[in-house]
Amino acid sequence: MNLSTEIFNLIQNYGYFFVFIGGLLEGESILILSGFLAQQEHLKLPLILIFALLGALISDYIWFFAGRYYGNKIMQKYAIIKKISNQSLSSIDKNSKIISFGLRFMYGFRSIIPFTLGLSKIKAIHFLFLNFLGGIFWVLIFSKLGYMLGDITENLFGQIKKYNLAIIIFVILIFIFINFAIKIIKYFVKKKINIVSGDDVNV
Repeated sequence: MNLSTEIFNLIQNYGYFFVFIGGLLEGESILILSGFLAQQEHLKLPLILIFALLGALISDYIWFFAGRYYGNKIMQKYAIIKKISNQSLSSIDKNSKIISFGLRFMYGFRSIIPFTLGLSKIKAIHFLFLNFLGGIFWVLIFSKLGYMLGDITENLFGQIKKYNLAIIIFVILIFIFINFAIKIIKYFVKKKINIVSGDDVNV
């Protein structure tokens, strides 16, 4: 068994687990990579959508209900969470439905925002429904980007099946670049917040 075959066996055996973890975390890059692998028929796109959406919803719902039922206790224990939540609560309260829908696209804030939404006046059923809809858009958009990347790569490499190992390396490099780009975006967004609040916020 060559290296290329071993790597693709790992992808097929554990790919959906990493898709789920990507959904739990800020996993655009993992979702894009998964979409690429679906285009290459190493993963199934419907299962990618299900596992990514499941991870995303579990993460958002945990943070929301943590804020709803344990918000005061958590804020008493962690001053930084209290400060950030209090600063954003008024704005989030006014736009709670829009934010609930767009939460998955707010890079770097997918913990504190659903937590603060839990502190807000929005009804839980409204948050659950709108966040579910936003999550569907999130997984569709980024997995489709990965699928399109597969089409582009296939055009670049021609008969892609002949270059399995080269493709793996190429996709990993793109994966690293996307991850780095997202990190940079998060840094500048948090730096802007830091300038406004006068506090130091680590990436």
